[in-house]
Amino acid sequence: MGDGENPRARNIGSDSQARVQQWHALAARPLWPLVAFSALSLWAVSGFPYVPRPPPEWDSFLGRPPPPSWVNAAFVLYLFSALILGLTRMGTPVTLRSGFAHVAYLGGFYAFYGIAGVLEDNVWAVLVGGFAVLLLEWYRGWIYCRQRIREEMEGFHPREPEE
Repeated sequence: MGDGENPRARNIGSDSQARVQQWHALAARPLWPLVAFSALSLWAVSGFPYVPRPPPEWDSFLGRPPPPSWVNAAFVLYLFSALILGLTRMGTPVTLRSGFAHVAYLGGFYAFYGIAGVLEDNVWAVLVGGFAVLLLEWYRGWIYCRQRIREEMEGFHPREPEE
């Protein structure tokens, strides 16, 4: 205390800096589902190599695959509902698992298109639609974290009153 500094003010500054760093780290979390979806999409574009095909006698057990038009309709419904839901939740925090749920759904669409035998025709639609949904999730988290950082910085460095 002999140097004239207030130790409480130093602790407030370091606490604020730690919270800002936490918000920066949290803003990067939605990038992991993007990385996972990119890897899954690369695997889908190459036709899912190393995945064993079921034997032909399983067709009688499993039944016919869904028609591609049904899979298309389900994908469009999912895509619009995910985008609208993402836009309506724009001011809420993003959890890490929310993006991975989208990756699982999109992986399911890759699987259904593969089972229906039209994966080559629709892989780019799922890729573009999936990136749209996941980028919206990332942007939503980024906006939320940036707002929290701005509030933290304004609380730490109050503005001078305007005259």
